[in-house]
Amino acid sequence: MLEKNCFHLRMFTLAGASLLCFLLIAFRATTLSAQDDVKTLGGEGPPIVVPSRPRDSRGEIVYKNQGSDEKDQPAVPGTLVQPVPIKLPGAKYPKSLKRARAGGDVTVEGVITQNGELIDGSVVNTVDVDSAKSALNAVARYRFKPATLDGRPVAILVRVIVHFRIW
Repeated sequence: MLEKNCFHLRMFTLAGASLLCFLLIAFRATTLSAQDDVKTLGGEGPPIVVPSRPRDSRGEIVYKNQGSDEKDQPAVPGTLVQPVPIKLPGAKYPKSLKRARAGGDVTVEGVITQNGELIDGSVVNTVDVDSAKSALNAVARYRFKPATLDGRPVAILVRVIVHFRIW
């Protein structure tokens, strides 16, 4: 239904709508794009404890799937089920990008806790400081059904790509 609303708003914009409708479309598209780009780190292998970040700021052990370059890391027995997004509020479009009439992507790395909150977010890649702040604020409000290891909730390392686009 959200995609249908965006289509109608785009058509309205093309027919000569105000700048407000134009920005609303960009906001809706940003929300949809961010939702599609939550990815756990690692590969398709068995679960391992993240070597670079074995514990988060709350002291929980952090897991990820073993990647091809991590075959030397000991695997944890069990089946790791990935987290499921529940609430992904959109990021506020940064003023600097609005002025430049530009878009960009921000990559945030963080930990989804056993409670489904995204914590310890850090910007890995950004176009500018304003968009990084906006992405971090949005990602801090994300909520997930937590990842599970043999049915028990666990913390997992993820990367989120927040897209800022003007249509």
